[in-house]
Amino acid sequence: MTLTNNTIDRPAKQGIWIPAGVAGTGAFTGNTVQNLLPGQVAIQNDSSATFKITG
Repeated sequence: MTLTNNTIDRPAKQGIWIPAGVAGTGAFTGNTVQNLLPGQVAIQNDSSATFKITG
């Protein structure tokens, strides 16, 4: 997966969420996550053992 130069504004949950059970890689460059609610994070990877984020 590749995400480049995107703006995520006021997401309902996390900005970018990789749920459990996902495998592969993602190149995330030049993206902005803004106006998060308290407790939200820009990137949440619940598959860190099987999904690698680069960029």
